[in-house]
Amino acid sequence: MVRRWRRVLFVVAPLVAVAAVTLTLGESSYLQRLRYASERDGCRNVPMAPAVTPQTYPEPSFWPYGAVYACRVLDVVVPLYGEVDVSFNVLLETDTGPAVLRMDYLDIDAGRHFVAWGTELAPTGAGLSDDEAARVRRAIADRGGRRPTPWVVHYGDG
Repeated sequence: MVRRWRRVLFVVAPLVAVAAVTLTLGESSYLQRLRYASERDGCRNVPMAPAVTPQTYPEPSFWPYGAVYACRVLDVVVPLYGEVDVSFNVLLETDTGPAVLRMDYLDIDAGRHFVAWGTELAPTGAGLSDDEAARVRRAIADRGGRRPTPWVVHYGDG
């Protein structure tokens, strides 16, 4: 009977140790991402007029919505696990009208080598007033629908 328990302990103990290390590392990473989300402005990396405009940087892929004049954070999401470290839902005021984007950040612990991209969202459930949501819906219709590909805001090139 004692030998059986030793065998069980011999098999189970390493599994418990691996699980404890995994949970500890995952929790510390999650806490780091929570701290990042609480200390950062989700609009910080969005190129904003008048300093940065399509006229100053004429590369068309940088400007899917034209110049950005205002940015407001609507919500912050820090997933426990997954590809994205932190997401900020933001409302942009642009040349082509307002747009709601989910700004996803990856590799936030890599200094200036992080990656950030924005995916256009529908205005429903974004925490907008009825008037703001109607303005966003009109702007989406005027642009011919939501942008199907993400807008890369920061390439991770430092």
